[in-house]
Amino acid sequence: MEENNKILADVEGGFRARLESFGLDFSLPLKIGAAVSGGADSIAMLTVLFHILPKNMELHVVTVNHNIRPAEETEGDAGFVQSYCEKLGVDCFRVDIPRGKVDETARAFGCGMEDAARRLRYGAFADFKKMFALDYVCLAHNMNDQIETVLMRFLSGGDSASLSGIPPVRDFFLRPMIGISRGDIEKYLSARGVDFRTDMTNFDTSMLRNKIRHKIIPMLDTEFPGWRGSVYSLSNKLREDSVVVEGVAASSLEKILFESGESGCSFDSEAFSRLDMAIRRRVVYRALNLVGPGARVPYRFVDSICRAGPGKMDGWRDNAAGISVEKKCGRIFLCKYSGQATESGFSVIIDGPGHWSAGPWEVSVFRSGDSVSLGLSCGFGAENVISMPNLCFPFMFRSRQIDDSILTSDGRFRAVSKILDDWKCGGGKRDLVPVVQELSTVDQMLYAVLGSPLGFRDWIVKKVSAPAVLPGFEN
Repeated sequence: MEENNKILADVEGGFRARLESFGLDFSLPLKIGAAVSGGADSIAMLTVLFHILPKNMELHVVTVNHNIRPAEETEGDAGFVQSYCEKLGVDCFRVDIPRGKVDETARAFGCGMEDAARRLRYGAFADFKKMFALDYVCLAHNMNDQIETVLMRFLSGGDSASLSGIPPVRDFFLRPMIGISRGDIEKYLSARGVDFRTDMTNFDTSMLRNKIRHKIIPMLDTEFPGWRGSVYSLSNKLREDSVVVEGVAASSLEKILFESGESGCSFDSEAFSRLDMAIRRRVVYRALNLVGPGARVPYRFVDSICRAGPGKMDGWRDNAAGISVEKKCGRIFLCKYSGQATESGFSVIIDGPGHWSAGPWEVSVFRSGDSVSLGLSCGFGAENVISMPNLCFPFMFRSRQIDDSILTSDGRFRAVSKILDDWKCGGGKRDLVPVVQELSTVDQMLYAVLGSPLGFRDWIVKKVSAPAVLPGFEN
């Protein structure tokens, strides 16, 4: 009993102190929202809010059914949240995303299923806030989530901004669980006698986060005691540094004559080239977010823009992730890219084993040990089974684009068009050759060029690290 009382006091006391540090005034008649999925983290957050919020505050709950898992699971989660809210006497607003909408969104934005679900979920949260005139919406990311996120971004080559992890406060979103470990969350629920749901996809180690959670973190716990506190502290330090760098970048916009509008944005190239590289990078990310909000832009594209000063002549241009950049009249312009890769372009985002269609290709996907195997066939009679070691879901199976390049064994990049030239792949076959693009990493680089179904070779990347500053393409 004494131990239970201590965990209740520690979790609820720390939770309240964190809310107050975010600027929430418990003496005001505020309206607080809570996003609840049914898992341990969000159920614990709702439970704490129910017990610590004073009577002068309103508490509202939103639960989102993404409809991407079997109906009995997603319906069960949403129903569980509704039942628990009814037991507490708290209003619950349920959002049911139509089945197939997440996949449709992933195709539209060229992102993975997880990112697409996040877009739709946060859109629902914004509607929820507006509908109930809420002051804040609480999200249930915890300390474990923060540590996993930092590791993911580190392994994917993230910069100092991304290594600061999940922000505790962003706009009207508050994350009061960010300093509480998953272990303490489960102890708290046990002390309160509260049940929760478990999402079985959290154990699928083909996904990067789950691979880190179930394979890398247990090894670090065994070999490097105390590492969690160090990584969590690192993310906080980098967040503080990031605030300063962002401030300098914002104050630099006037110096580089930064302009933005419906058609895109632009800035003076010479003034831009005089900024420190770290500031240039932040300016570029700011511009990219204006032109293509949420776009997953490869770092080589960011780096090419950062170096587009006096070293590149007027007329230089590049594009990636639906965004085009051009240097002309002494300015650098960014806008949405309207060009098409080929007349016979095709693509499909593959988020697990199953059967998929992409243009002329029929793709059967299955796992074999640590490999993902693709069975490919098309209307021309070509068919083959290709094994790709360590490829993670989700990934994109698509036609090549003009600016595609792929990593070589010596850490450089080679244009896909040059590879096709070497294969003497011409005519209609050239536009049929599919590529596989990773979506679970920050850079989202190409993993493979698949020529064997059409009588050529396959180019599959061995898992080597790309250089921090990418060299020029080998053309």
